[in-house]
Amino acid sequence: TANSSQWSIMTQYPLYNLKPERTQSFEVGLTMRFLKNFDLDITYYNAKTMNQTFNPQLPVSGWSAMYIQTGAVRNQGIELTASYIFAPNNNFSWITNFNYAYNDNKILTVARKQNGQKYIHEIDMGNLSGLKIKFEEGGSYGDLYAVDFMRDEITGEIVVDPQTGAPFKLNGQANEYLGNMNAKHTLGWSNTFNYKDFSFYFLIDGKIGGKVISFTEAYLDYFGTSQRTADARDYALNNNLYWTSEDGVVTKPGMYIPGTNQVVPVDQYYQTIGGGSPVGRNYVYDATNFRLREISLAYTFRNLFGQSKNLTVSANARNLFFLYIDAPIDPDTSLSTQNALGNVDIFSMPTTRSFGISLKASF
Repeated sequence: TANSSQWSIMTQYPLYNLKPERTQSFEVGLTMRFLKNFDLDITYYNAKTMNQTFNPQLPVSGWSAMYIQTGAVRNQGIELTASYIFAPNNNFSWITNFNYAYNDNKILTVARKQNGQKYIHEIDMGNLSGLKIKFEEGGSYGDLYAVDFMRDEITGEIVVDPQTGAPFKLNGQANEYLGNMNAKHTLGWSNTFNYKDFSFYFLIDGKIGGKVISFTEAYLDYFGTSQRTADARDYALNNNLYWTSEDGVVTKPGMYIPGTNQVVPVDQYYQTIGGGSPVGRNYVYDATNFRLREISLAYTFRNLFGQSKNLTVSANARNLFFLYIDAPIDPDTSLSTQNALGNVDIFSMPTTRSFGISLKASF
């Protein structure tokens, strides 16, 4: 172990003149109150972070890895909070709160070599998965790229192996931009209703934008165990749709490549786009979602143990259901806390609902 550790240190290009990461930021806000019942807070922020440390591709010759400090990233956006209280009498009140946040990220500069060429920094979303997060000047943190099919330069048709029917991919070149992994917009809306000794509360929250990746779907397709592949085989059999190899020896249930009139074998198509090295756009979904995050109902027994000695009983539940979702998985799933590896599902445990009862006594 000691020798391995020493070898790892010896093969890493040393980082000289290490500098602390610095952030320059400013923000301005406005707080307003109307008619004693309505509050509004608006904040604008702008933060620029410099001297970030990362390991680019193509390390210095003779070294297995290198780290450099350079570049600048800017985050700017707004945060808004609004609340309103409606209390027409002593028996009833309604308190509603709404919050919204918008963030815009931009990579201002990246490291350059002595000849002026930019260093390339990217993160592979799996072992040669064909999905990569690229950090490029002018782009944003979390920009996602995928491998596309190889296409005929004249006809634009996807190039297919005439003997197996498998579509060809672009040799691992992740050049198709699919969007950004991070949601630009997040919001939440909470409401509390009080009537005499009863209290009812619920919270709806969500996000707009972002991407989520499901390798679970990719592997199920690859092994032919998903509903998607079963439907494709059934359609082929029911509609007499078959693919035959160029030499006429092999015939298999066929399918149309989505968006084209090209017929390929069902098994070869899904083994090409699925598995651990997928044609990523097929398994990248919009992460926009809205859900009922929390709900609770409470009752307070006043003066139960004497004057001003109360007991509150409440029932609550969290993460009940989605009001809107596009992805086949919970977009809040996360493979890792490592940079750019959130929003990735690989046979993850499903998210759960939770239910509870609580007692609170006040004396």
